[in-house]
Amino acid sequence: MIKKLFISDFIRVFVLFLLVIVSITFLSHMRYEKRTLFAEQQNIIRERDRLEVEKNRLLLERDVQMLLPRIEEIAKNQIGLVEIDSEDLILVVLNESQ
Repeated sequence: MIKKLFISDFIRVFVLFLLVIVSITFLSHMRYEKRTLFAEQQNIIRERDRLEVEKNRLLLERDVQMLLPRIEEIAKNQIGLVEIDSEDLILVVLNESQ
């Protein structure tokens, strides 16, 4: 009877020991996964910020491109500026060495 209790207690302690080892291993793996996912999240946030800056730059460029025809329209209609034909251009070359 004493031997049987000893073996039974040993099995219980051994099973408890295995459960503790499995728990520690699982906890270590979860901490590793947490760090990996956090690093990935930080990379995604940096990429999002970079794309946001690029989007704002492109929106600004689009707005400038849309503004140019409006400026040209105002120059023609309100100020009376006209485009010059290439035949009307006179090229003057200055030669400073003489």
